[in-house]
Amino acid sequence: MNDDRKDEILKSLVEFIVDDKQAFSVVESDSFRKFVYSLNRFYKLPSRRTIVRAINDLYKDTIVEFRKIIESIPGRVAVTCDGWS
Repeated sequence: MNDDRKDEILKSLVEFIVDDKQAFSVVESDSFRKFVYSLNRFYKLPSRRTIVRAINDLYKDTIVEFRKIIESIPGRVAVTCDGWS
């Protein structure tokens, strides 16, 4: 498996964990490992620490993109957020 494919899979796994509010330790779950290995027995799941680093990297990239979007808007911008989600 090439590095680009590994990065793509890691990104998809991180999106799954974040979007579904999964615990970082999901990658250590026996049933999750069994599921992943049933799809591809050669894939090595990343550690929970790797997941945390990938989430932090995604967060930093998202903040940069968000700032670019906000800075490109002429005039003033009102930003609200939902504190419950």
